[in-house]
Amino acid sequence: MNQKPKLVILGMGFLMEHLKPCYHHLYGEDLSPYIAASTHSAQKAPQRAKQMGFPVVCQGELELLRAHQPELILFAPIPTAAPGLVERAVAPYYAGLREQGLPLPDFYAFPPTPTPDYYQEKLGADVHIVNILPNMATTLAGRDISQEGATLLTFPEGAPWPQEHLDRLVEFLRPVGGTITVPLRHTTTVLGCYVCSHVIQETAHTIAAALTQAGLPVTYSQLASAMRSRLLQVSGRRFPDSLACFAQAAGAAQPLAEAVLDRFVAGMRSFNQQAGIPQEVGDAVLFSQTDLFLQSAQLLDWEEIQVNNSHHATKGGILEMALRTFHQSVEEGLFQRALDCRTGRPTPQLEQWVEEGARLISQRVAEHGGRLAG
Repeated sequence: MNQKPKLVILGMGFLMEHLKPCYHHLYGEDLSPYIAASTHSAQKAPQRAKQMGFPVVCQGELELLRAHQPELILFAPIPTAAPGLVERAVAPYYAGLREQGLPLPDFYAFPPTPTPDYYQEKLGADVHIVNILPNMATTLAGRDISQEGATLLTFPEGAPWPQEHLDRLVEFLRPVGGTITVPLRHTTTVLGCYVCSHVIQETAHTIAAALTQAGLPVTYSQLASAMRSRLLQVSGRRFPDSLACFAQAAGAAQPLAEAVLDRFVAGMRSFNQQAGIPQEVGDAVLFSQTDLFLQSAQLLDWEEIQVNNSHHATKGGILEMALRTFHQSVEEGLFQRALDCRTGRPTPQLEQWVEEGARLISQRVAEHGGRLAG
């Protein structure tokens, strides 16, 4: 197998820019002989080509594939555009290769939907297909946290990959951390806790504002530090040189911070159990993600967190759904119940609201992911 396989990216946007360390890990400094990409924006194509160090063209995906003849295809349009791009470019390309008796490239699909079985139906059972939800938290306030996160992989059932192809996939992704393999039947349901964990930041921010108004001054960063200390205790996660956190950081609000973390995790676990997600898979996902977003809350100004949200919350996507559900259905009730916790100790009403909110957000995200999958 070629150690430096040619690669084509279909959908050169923020997500594929994020994986630039993976490209350099596989190819070295000069990417231009190996990678070519397409984007839907003619205006952004020259800028992205200069930024990435390889050709980026506007659309013309089928022609790009035929000209570059890749061994790897990274497929990353927005979820709603994925089926159309498969029909007009990707499926015809694979069909042409098959007619000529040529090798078929591995297909790395990055939208969380459609699911691998859709691609297998459209592209053929002889194509090595994987859905990838990459770890997006690789640096934070100048700190390298890439190995503390995990990328989710989902493969079609009954379609084992040759070991050397699987090894290449894992090695390609190494710069953005380890991997967790999610069973196909849980491709969309596991998105519930994966994305709900993001809202731990909004949860800490809302509670801190309420406690401060109630006369117990505390910042969301202090709450996040105490919550993360509790998370590490519960999960057993340990990484060298990881960001320090302290149970005492929240001061008098430490009991509340720890209870909120416990109930937030319980809400995600409750959804996972109801959805039939194996506990070891669900816990690996929710602990990893919640840890990283609590680190974000420890270190970043709220304006920075909002900017990050704007980058990651694709219009019509699953993070947008999580944030909308929080703001519309959870935030106000959370604030009002936290106002009653001025002593720093949680009320049963607050704990119940946090758990039900995490379960609701997980459910809404999973349902939305299922709709996007068709």
